[in-house]
Amino acid sequence: MIEFLSRYYTLAIFMISAGALSFAYYAEHAWGIEPCVLCVYQRIPYWCSFFLSGARFFGTKKLLNISHIIPHDGISLGWFGLTWIIHFFKKRYLLLCAFIFMMGAGISFYHSGVEMKFFSPPLSCSGIKNFKGLSINDLEKALMARPAVRCDQVALRIFGISATQWNLLIFLGLFGMSGVLWIKRR
Repeated sequence: MIEFLSRYYTLAIFMISAGALSFAYYAEHAWGIEPCVLCVYQRIPYWCSFFLSGARFFGTKKLLNISHIIPHDGISLGWFGLTWIIHFFKKRYLLLCAFIFMMGAGISFYHSGVEMKFFSPPLSCSGIKNFKGLSINDLEKALMARPAVRCDQVALRIFGISATQWNLLIFLGLFGMSGVLWIKRR
């Protein structure tokens, strides 16, 4: 039963990650909502879980089933290393997902706190990547050239909740489910 839930949970993670990324890129390109730096950072856990769950759901059985085709010459540990890595992450997949979602929840929590003015925004929200060596005139030109997307302003609300807070809820839910399935699987 746990293996069944884990397998379909992997598919659910893949679909949720694909949906969240699709929505973010659609909002950016179709609606013209420019993401701030923290919004872009919130996409990283979705990309990690998208590739990890996709590899687990679609790829590991195919990779493990062709192991008899690849010759073992006794010198190269390439295939052995690959199968060991797949086996290692297969056993710890849910724990790795929980870690990824915990990191995503942390980024979302910080961004939500910045939006609600609990935390100060990072310097990267000013749009300038490197402050070293800039004179006052260069700094003024850089600030006037392109207005930076502010991290402390909500760009999109869905049912009265900011997209950042939706991300926080999604990440917390996925973190909790990954943790519960990992504990039950042990």
